[in-house]
Formats: sequence, structure tokens, C-alpha cells
Amino acid sequence: MKKLHGFENEYLFVLPPVILNNFNFSKVIKLLYITDLGFYPKARYHFVHRDRGTEEWILIFCTHGKGVVKSATEEWLIESGSIVLLPPGKEHTYYAFDDDPWDIFWAHFNGDSVNEYIPQEALQGNGFLVINKTSTEDMQMLMSQFW
Repeated sequence: MKKLHGFENEYLFVLPPVILNNFNFSKVIKLLYITDLGFYPKARYHFVHRDRGTEEWILIFCTHGKGVVKSATEEWLIESGSIVLLPPGKEHTYYAFDDDPWDIFWAHFNGDSVNEYIPQEALQGNGFLVINKTSTEDMQMLMSQFW
């Protein structure tokens, strides 16, 4: 069984196109904005594959459990404390482990100035960036920012 969403106690917010289109009229908002945001706890059977990626950058922050992220050429083990950045327009796959499914906070974001916020390692490479260990203090701060 594979699921994109529909997990018990999940949070999922997707801005409709009519709202996103309004961002073009704001000189400030169009610089950097979130299009989708969510939290999937104990996301057993979570599986996503996109042949062409998305139009936005994707940030995934794992706070518990394990999963895998794959580009067309690489694969990373994701576990508690991992932060993943996926570039727009690139094939990717990610999924939770069946026996220890991840809890993930995630966001899709875009904007005219988005490259100013992306770490240089991602911009100079293929766009994929995985940080495997985040301190407990940083994890707590990031979770509070998502909430």
C-alpha cells in the first residue's frame, strides 16, 4: 500500500491557485512564499514519486522514525534530525520505512528571490541537499517554527 497523504492526525495546508496568483501583485510576497505545508506523524506507507519533480523547492524535516529520499542518481537514509532539500524540476522519490515510519514536517516554497535563501551547496550541485544530524535544540526550534 502506498499513500501520498491521509495519515491520522496529519496537518496539510495547500494554497489554492487563486491565492498564489495574487502573490504576483505584491512586491514583497512574491520574493519568497510557501505554497504547501504539512506534518505527517507516523506516516506508514507514505510514498511519493515525481518523474519531473515539482514547480517549487521542497523541504522535509524528519523528527522521528526513518525513510528514504532518492534522486535519479543518489539515495539517502533519512532519520530523526534529517533535513532534506529537493530542487524544483528534478525527479525524486521519498518514502517512510514500514517498520519505523517517519514523522515529517514539510513545506513547498518558491519565489523570485528563492535562490538567495537556498544553501550554496545545493545551488552549486544538483540541488539536492541532505543534512543528517540536527542538534536537539535546533530540532525543537524548527518544530516550533513549523507549528
